[in-house]
Amino acid sequence: MKPILLYFISLIIIVCASCEVPSNNEKLVEIKAPDNWFFEQRAYPYDTLPIYAYTIALEQAQAKVSSELEQRGETSWRLVGPTNIGGRITDIVLHPNNPNIIFAGTASGGIFKTTDKGQTWKSVFDKQKRLSIGSLAMAASNTKICMQAQGKRTLLPHQVRFLEMVCTSQKMLDGLGEISA
Repeated sequence: MKPILLYFISLIIIVCASCEVPSNNEKLVEIKAPDNWFFEQRAYPYDTLPIYAYTIALEQAQAKVSSELEQRGETSWRLVGPTNIGGRITDIVLHPNNPNIIFAGTASGGIFKTTDKGQTWKSVFDKQKRLSIGSLAMAASNTKICMQAQGKRTLLPHQVRFLEMVCTSQKMLDGLGEISA
């Protein structure tokens, strides 16, 4: 019995002695390992990302957009909320023959339609039981056929239903109206 016990104790000592405790730098590398390439691109030539740089980048992007809009004489879209809840646009479909007609699917507000290139929007799918739109598509062969997939990407695949709807007031539950060019 003693030789077997001595063997196991020796084995445990050898295994423990060969293990290295990672330093703080190694722990950081392990944490960012899945996004290493993305992280290192943005951190170069440093090892960390300065938090304030994100704020500066947002301000620069906003200034650039504002400058471009002023040069073109256009106004920007105005955020009316809600934010990070149901106000997200999940998909946009442009009519292939009529650039004035656009459909927008929302995370939890249904489908909206514009006939004036986005100046005004009308809710066309708000009387449904499920308003979570994951994706929109328009058939290229027949622009009266719209398809919408309900659900968000956070749902499991078996929870997302795919429904084919026709973009007429009779077929798409009183709302989309005829969209022929």
